[in-house]
Amino acid sequence: MLASVHKHFEHMFKGPAHQRGGQAVASGDLNDDGAPDLVLGNAQGQVVILLNDTLATRKPIDHAPVEIAAMEKVRLFKVRVLGNKGVTQAVVRLLASDGRVLAHGDIGLQGGTGSCGPQEVLFALRDCDTAHSVQVRFADGFKQTVALPDTLESYNTMNVVRTGEGDDAW
Repeated sequence: MLASVHKHFEHMFKGPAHQRGGQAVASGDLNDDGAPDLVLGNAQGQVVILLNDTLATRKPIDHAPVEIAAMEKVRLFKVRVLGNKGVTQAVVRLLASDGRVLAHGDIGLQGGTGSCGPQEVLFALRDCDTAHSVQVRFADGFKQTVALPDTLESYNTMNVVRTGEGDDAW
């Protein structure tokens, strides 16, 4: 991570974050734009945030090749799971209108010992026309299904808040 050693990467990691070196790193979407950002820490106790702006720089290409045209159609869809119980180890499923599971993700299984990962799952949707709803199965078995919006932007966020009879029942 020292700029003096890795001269050929200076165009990618500009500024003091790269020049100070790094011994610890954490990633997450700090500015909620769908791209993972980095937090670097060094031996001097300095912490620097590197915001990832790669998604902001993507522009549609006229007469794009088939591969790039397919990538331009991908939509990022973040599902945040909220509730007073059963969130950690909940399973999030993206369902088609006919009930098929298009994608799934787990909540809280990414953290290390003594910590908990984010209460969200990020999906990359290649075929947005088939996506119909999000189903969350909380850790205690309670299920909740929420319909997706009719149109999806390039980056979308949905909160699924636990409601109904499962609030108090174990």
